[in-house]
Amino acid sequence: MRNTRVIDVVRELKEFGCSVDVSDPWVSSEDVEREYGISLVKAAPKGDYDALILAVPHNEYLGMTAGDFRAYLKQGDVLFDLKGVLPLGAADLRL
Repeated sequence: MRNTRVIDVVRELKEFGCSVDVSDPWVSSEDVEREYGISLVKAAPKGDYDALILAVPHNEYLGMTAGDFRAYLKQGDVLFDLKGVLPLGAADLRL
């Protein structure tokens, strides 16, 4: 949680009027709420999102496929892999 740049991405998206959900299995919801004023989503609903940004390479995510991530997205989805977790070409944008 400390030194994370994810909070900058979240804030920037919110400034553009986006509704943003954040999920992170490694941090305390209470700590994130207290430090950043963000409530973490414990169980993100599948098929509900226009975009998904994979911003941290946690072990829980390393075993997932692009299809696993896209299951959370609506049709016409956008999947961004900012940490190179997925194979080349599996995401719509990869840094």
